[in-house]
Amino acid sequence: MNLYGCRYPSFPDVVSFNPKALNDKGAEIAKENRPVAYRWQLNLKTGKMTEGALDDFDCEFPRIEDRLAGAKNRYGYGLSGGDAQLGFNSLVKFDFAKERNERHNLGKNRECGEGVFVRRKNGKNEDDGYLISFIYDHAERRSEIAIIDCRAFKKAVIARVLIPQRVPNGFHGMWLDDDVL
Repeated sequence: MNLYGCRYPSFPDVVSFNPKALNDKGAEIAKENRPVAYRWQLNLKTGKMTEGALDDFDCEFPRIEDRLAGAKNRYGYGLSGGDAQLGFNSLVKFDFAKERNERHNLGKNRECGEGVFVRRKNGKNEDDGYLISFIYDHAERRSEIAIIDCRAFKKAVIARVLIPQRVPNGFHGMWLDDDVL
């Protein structure tokens, strides 16, 4: 059984860490303690566990398709491109089976929030859907919702919904189909 998440080398101390307060050393300490995507492989028969990073870049706010929580899954999503000033500027799609990833960079001065997977109606595959994220454009001083096709993850955003006021950083969300409501 595999468990995926993001691991901080100095958790929980790094969560309350303020890199700006330490001036020049703050950026260096923050880089050493950045979260990375991680896999824990659990052998339920032997009780043995192995662990390791999925890659060497920063990653936070991991998500999978919510319907697959606790079940075997192939794909996961996260945020990357961390910057102490601007936050995360890229969304990442992990293919756990092939041990590779794709990055959707949102561009300069744009910060993304946690991506939420929305399955396409009648979707055939686990990644047959969309990743939705709140984006804040620091230059335009405007928030939006960006929708990315997970089957063409590196391609341009397929839809944008402009928001009349700023959505706070760290805003979490989920998707519920209309038949659930």
